[in-house]
Amino acid sequence: MRRLILLGLVAFCAGCTDAPGVETSDLGAARDAAVDIDALPDMRAPTVDAMLVDPAVDAAMPDAEAPLDMASDQAIVDMAATDMAMTDMAADVDMAEVDMATEPDAAPPPACEGDDIWPAVNLAREGRFIRFMAPANGIAPRRVTVFLPAGYDAQADRRYPVFYMHDGQNLFDPREAAFGQVWAVDEAIDGLGDAIEPIIVVGIDNAGADRIFEYTPSVDPERQAGGGAARYGAFLVEQLKPFIDARLRTDCHDTGIGGSSLGGLVSLHLWLQYPEVFQRVAAVSPSFWWNGQAILDQLGIDWPADARVWIDGGGAEGGDSDGDGRSSVIEDSRAVAEGLFAAGAPFPDGLGYHEDPIGEHNEPTWRRRLPALLTWLYGPRLDAPTRLSARTWIDAPQVGTDLAVSIDAHWGPNLTLTVPHDAVEWMGGMVVDGAIQPVAGANQLTASWRGQSTPVNFDAIAAAQVEFRVRVPDQPVPDMVFLTGDAAALGTWDPAGVPLRNEGGVWTVTVPLAAGVPYAFKVTRGSWETVEKGPNGEELADRGGVAVDGVVEIQVARWADSP
Repeated sequence: MRRLILLGLVAFCAGCTDAPGVETSDLGAARDAAVDIDALPDMRAPTVDAMLVDPAVDAAMPDAEAPLDMASDQAIVDMAATDMAMTDMAADVDMAEVDMATEPDAAPPPACEGDDIWPAVNLAREGRFIRFMAPANGIAPRRVTVFLPAGYDAQADRRYPVFYMHDGQNLFDPREAAFGQVWAVDEAIDGLGDAIEPIIVVGIDNAGADRIFEYTPSVDPERQAGGGAARYGAFLVEQLKPFIDARLRTDCHDTGIGGSSLGGLVSLHLWLQYPEVFQRVAAVSPSFWWNGQAILDQLGIDWPADARVWIDGGGAEGGDSDGDGRSSVIEDSRAVAEGLFAAGAPFPDGLGYHEDPIGEHNEPTWRRRLPALLTWLYGPRLDAPTRLSARTWIDAPQVGTDLAVSIDAHWGPNLTLTVPHDAVEWMGGMVVDGAIQPVAGANQLTASWRGQSTPVNFDAIAAAQVEFRVRVPDQPVPDMVFLTGDAAALGTWDPAGVPLRNEGGVWTVTVPLAAGVPYAFKVTRGSWETVEKGPNGEELADRGGVAVDGVVEIQVARWADSP
């Protein structure tokens, strides 16, 4: 069973002595003792990565639509900062020089590119793992974990692609992970065997409280945070990569970068900034929403011939403010993938896009998706798919409301990619930008791509036009009045879901609802703090009815914030 040094070693002076009593840990034993991640209950509790899924759910509060709270966000980041204590250069273990015989090669081959910029740093190796502390310049010193291919020692003349991964604490050892769950990158690689080419993985620990700053390309005005990706990228490109290329047998012209959440955002951003440095990219459950989706403005590129970019998202991460059934993470990921496809990204050879309908924003989900990601990034080029399948995001669509649809291409049982909208050919109905415009009754369409086809069949319910007429108290005088309810056309319980217009003191709106289907709703002034209450301030049951053409009259007795 592989063993891993727990603390990196670095020497900043000449003449340091060997470090006595460096502890080692058994990764396998630690993982055996951890919780069975495949049998976990609801994992919506925040992780280091989960804290910035989406403005609606980052804080993992009971109200999934609540806005991000920077105070709680900072508290979560501070928890991750405890990992950095392990790597403090003034920690309990003497950071002394390791004899060169413990390094992967007593006489390593010439550097692939650049110089050894940290000659005083020695690599402490145990099995296929290497740990060291990167002194860094411009950012805080950083612990780095390297995982070597199985044949690294036996094939002394071979060089290997390198895959740099962010949030290194969460990659290998559950005892180091922020919440005890890891990607298990080593197990995924070994489990794939010859299905992928051998690679070197370099895990870079995050900076704890500085994680948000380093993993974001710009300042988000709403959060007054971020903007340090240029500094972090310079560390990777100008310091860490030359050091790794000098010390290990790398193919320095085949370099990947990847991470999840903000780590996915910064991975795509750094590829766009350094396309000559990074050829393979993994943006997993990426936080593309950062700073008003500013990443979308960077996608007009000349697609590099050797680029391979993977983007994915989960159906159980992020809110669904537009009520179309898709999470905000999937919608943002789809927008970026479609933008790259429009810019010339060849699908599926250069662009890999995957929608995971049940995917959550946590390490167990990313561990489950990792084999497919690695297979696409480092496996053979894809032939024609073995089959197609279709997914509509709402079970009972109604006429007058577009129905979002996704077409998945499958290569055997282990790899599924979601086809860009403009690449799919349709027969039998109108489909615009991946949205079907259903007609009443049975709808039968066919989607085709690369010689494969799949039916898309569903029944659409006719719409009833329901006019809501709301009268409200004289005080306070409302600026706006809203409906919020359980249907997409009612805002899917967004307290500012459907705005009404004031017509002579009566607030009105006409909403299409599925005919004959029950619905529920409330009236607000834009927030749950201003929701309607009973005459004495008591809670009200949801209003509701069965959708039919006609008028619904409502009288609001008082508001939650009324004196």
